Amino acid sequence: MGVRSVLKRALFVCILINIHLGLAVNAASDEEIDDSHITVLTSKNFDEVVKPAKHALVEFYAPWCGHCKAFRADFAAAAKTITALDPSILAAKVDADTEKDIGERFSIDGFPTFKWFEDGEAVSEFSDELSEEMLVEWVKKLYQGGSDEITSMKQAEELLTNENANAAAVPILVIGYYKNGFKDTKDKEYKAFKKLAMAESNGKDVSFYRTSDPEIAAKLGITFPTEKASFGLAIRRNYPGHPETTIQYSAHKVESLDRSAASAEEGATVSEDDLVLEKFKSFFYAEKLADFVLYKDAIEDGGDLVMSIPIDYHMYVVAPPEKFDSESTIATLREISASLRGKMTIIVADPAVEEPGMTPTMYPIASTFAISHESTDFFVGVLSSSSGSRFTCGLPPSVENLDASMLVKCAEDVLAGGGTRIYSSQPAPENPKQGNFTVVVGTTLSDVVKDPNKDVLLEVYAPWCGACRSFAPEYAKLAAAMAGVDSVVVAKMDGAENDHREFEVQEFPTLLFYPAEKDAEPIRVDIADAKELAEFIHKNAKISFDLPDLAPFQDMEVDLSEFSEVEPHAEGEEEEEEGEEDGEEEAHEEADDEYLDPDDEEENSSLDNAGHDEL
Repeated sequence: MGVRSVLKRALFVCILINIHLGLAVNAASDEEIDDSHITVLTSKNFDEVVKPAKHALVEFYAPWCGHCKAFRADFAAAAKTITALDPSILAAKVDADTEKDIGERFSIDGFPTFKWFEDGEAVSEFSDELSEEMLVEWVKKLYQGGSDEITSMKQAEELLTNENANAAAVPILVIGYYKNGFKDTKDKEYKAFKKLAMAESNGKDVSFYRTSDPEIAAKLGITFPTEKASFGLAIRRNYPGHPETTIQYSAHKVESLDRSAASAEEGATVSEDDLVLEKFKSFFYAEKLADFVLYKDAIEDGGDLVMSIPIDYHMYVVAPPEKFDSESTIATLREISASLRGKMTIIVADPAVEEPGMTPTMYPIASTFAISHESTDFFVGVLSSSSGSRFTCGLPPSVENLDASMLVKCAEDVLAGGGTRIYSSQPAPENPKQGNFTVVVGTTLSDVVKDPNKDVLLEVYAPWCGACRSFAPEYAKLAAAMAGVDSVVVAKMDGAENDHREFEVQEFPTLLFYPAEKDAEPIRVDIADAKELAEFIHKNAKISFDLPDLAPFQDMEVDLSEFSEVEPHAEGEEEEEEGEEDGEEEAHEEADDEYLDPDDEEENSSLDNAGHDEL
């Protein structure tokens, strides 16, 4: 995501917070706020100030952000508290709107953002309710290494019996044992455990604990093959409706660990410290989730349950709730999960489930996989978080029992780069010529853009996209001017409802030019001005034509009714986040594909400067 997109999105996040929370932006005056404990950072001094600091709390803010202004006094008070805790703790702030390179470097996508640095490295980001008290508590936890120490057998018993309130409130406990105590900062296992604990300190579903007592470690599920073992790590899962399970790191093996080791063996620049940390992360992310997750939980707590885990592929097992009453079905799900753990998550969903805030006519699962929301059959599909690619496992109609081996094979095919792809398409219009545009859908795209007798410019847009709405008048002028040129087609396709194996769309709008020749490859166009677009087509067209005059169309009225009736930037950014989750783009070309129709079943010339809404 570019600097402009990051900061544009951050502006929207800040605006939304102010609107919905009704924050007062009339913060205390400069004279009333004692921010003497806060160091001001810029691009010039950031590294020289932050890198030498053993601990640092840095606020990334923007001067125009009302929420930042409202929190200024609270941050000043928090800074005073944490620097009193230990004078070596640095409290600082940087204007990431002015210092855009800093915002880009640390992937700032909202204001204010607070990050914790250890020895100059960003290790954690605050994501809890923003208050002075919560910020201070978070810092205190990180200052202690992100974990609580267990020093007595009584404390261990309380963890196991849920008498410890903090432990009882979360389904996952991570326990680390270090024979020499957690003070040897040079030990690679200790450093890896500490970094993992700090990075995951915001997780509402996990708590980290540490001990240097081998008897306590054994009580908590860490056993050792020899008495010489100096370190142990275990995860204890206790999800409602699932059996309580303790998994020990020494017995754990996932493919990502093998790949990490292979990379190191091949001579890649991977330090031993980094390799151990990656192994711990692989273990944590692979074992964190229950055998399967309910879709409702995955959506409502997605930041902690699914979306924060660096596993790209998710298998959706979709059926009405009564289908999951069978013990054999649950056993099959657990069998599938055991085979795919660490590679693919398992999500159980009802096709008629509604996302919070969505109207009753919108069914995200049904639309994602192009199935009927009234379906009574099992459907199993796979979704990639990164690309939005969707696959079907091809269950026969009215199947009563899931076949674990078949579904594991389906998953492995997808992971290996194969699988049966799902492409969505709206119904083909009876008359594709609508006004000056040719309307394209998934099933008609190839016929239009691969016509060797036409030079074709295609816009892939989305009705919710603010940048598309802003670009629409220019594109309409171009289409009107080109209407008299028989060899040129100005086309558009709703990328939220249609996709195709021919290309990958990662942002809206996307402009692609197809020259008039057999099997033409598309040319990406980043021009947002009608006149310059006409000149581009004239220059690159395979069939020559006289360049039309655009002057008569400069003041033409443009119908924007197909776009959402909201402010372009706010609306675009809001849906941008949904696009990232739903991911209506593609990434791979596959041999086996399916087209499914959901309806059958139910001021600058550069587009980069003018703006995109990224998926």
